[in-house]
Amino acid sequence: MNKLFSLIIILSVLIIGCNSEEFEIHELGGNLIESSTVINMVDTFTIQSSTVIMDSIQTSSLGSVSVGRYVDEYLGNVQATAYSKVDLGTVFSLDTTDKAKLDSIVLVAYSKGLFWGDTTQTQTINVHRVTNHIEINQDTLAYFNIYSLNIDPKVLGTRTFKARPKRKIEVGSADYHDFRIRLNDELGYEILGEAIKSDGFTSDATKWEERFEGIALVPGEDDNAAVLNFQTDSMNIRLYYRVVGSSTGGGVERHRDFTISKTLSFTNYKADRTNTNQLGAGLSGLVESEIDIPSEQTNNLSFIQGGTGIYTKLKIPYLKLLGQQGDAVSLLKAELLLYPLEGTDQKELYPLNGLNFEVYKTDRKNRLVTAILNSRNSQLTSIYYVNYENPEDTPLSFDLTNYVGNVLANGMEDDEGLMIKLTSQFDNGFVNRMVINNDPNSRFKIKLKTTYAVQK
Repeated sequence: MNKLFSLIIILSVLIIGCNSEEFEIHELGGNLIESSTVINMVDTFTIQSSTVIMDSIQTSSLGSVSVGRYVDEYLGNVQATAYSKVDLGTVFSLDTTDKAKLDSIVLVAYSKGLFWGDTTQTQTINVHRVTNHIEINQDTLAYFNIYSLNIDPKVLGTRTFKARPKRKIEVGSADYHDFRIRLNDELGYEILGEAIKSDGFTSDATKWEERFEGIALVPGEDDNAAVLNFQTDSMNIRLYYRVVGSSTGGGVERHRDFTISKTLSFTNYKADRTNTNQLGAGLSGLVESEIDIPSEQTNNLSFIQGGTGIYTKLKIPYLKLLGQQGDAVSLLKAELLLYPLEGTDQKELYPLNGLNFEVYKTDRKNRLVTAILNSRNSQLTSIYYVNYENPEDTPLSFDLTNYVGNVLANGMEDDEGLMIKLTSQFDNGFVNRMVINNDPNSRFKIKLKTTYAVQK
């Protein structure tokens, strides 16, 4: 058997290089072994694809928030609004004999350059005061993409800009893009006035929360530009002021930072998919997690998008028949191939290169049942790398050998499917999206490419 196995492996290496649309059978000569052994390569399984949406995904405690609005020709009007708690930190007080003069108060943010959409278009970010309490407790263990908070309609500050070109600065060991919004002087005067009082709201964290719980970053309601991502661990509200008084002995320039909470910051993502440019109302029914929208209803396309919780679901109804090819089937390799629709990976607008994806087993209710494992029994993931010289022939691939082998050994449930999604790094915190082609007449349709040996 060891010699037989070695011979099968050698032949399979030669056969895997063939990519035929036909079911290929390669029979070893009966003069070499007692029984007839057949090696097959097939990539013509029927694969049903659909688009589903999760009820919610966690967006707090990620270390970043997103803000912006753009119109996606497939997924509609996509909007991200950020909510953050502003911490007092240590007590902020001024000597009663000091005369504090406001210079300015500014929201300071930094970005690693992560964006989605057209950064050459003009867009607006408005800063508002949050009026809800922001906290983690027994009732609220985390904040999710569908959550929103009440805000004061009065704008604290606004900035209209084009996100590119950006100015880079060094923060620690990394390069960041510096972004600032000048806030209204009224807020600065309010804080300075309280700092002189012995019992002002800058003297105690509880009093601070009662007066200034947090901020919301809201995109312009008519924007069609880009969604931008900012790091919360380096975001703050900075108060610039001068002090002239007996305790200082002269004019002194100072600033005080009120930091943004990394844990108590989250992004609300919402999308209007009622009438998209490419699909019309094709995805308008995507309103709850138990709904599947077959790709046949969306121009033979399915979708994956971070932030909004959109995943692609696959069903391979005839996979278990693979084990009925003979008395003993030895699976050599099973590879799932998904091709982004040509033209939807636009490096300057919608960059897909470097995104990381994962696969889960799912059921008829579209629940994430268990993660699919690789041959090392760790979670199976796949990073998408684009060959920009031949982008249309660059699939997202998963080695499903372990999963298919388990189906051959143990069978599969009738309602069993596979859910393809971005890993939490991308799924929870941003709006990256992939448009997947499953046109049955295209050579770039979704494929499960299997190579196996059958002993008869």
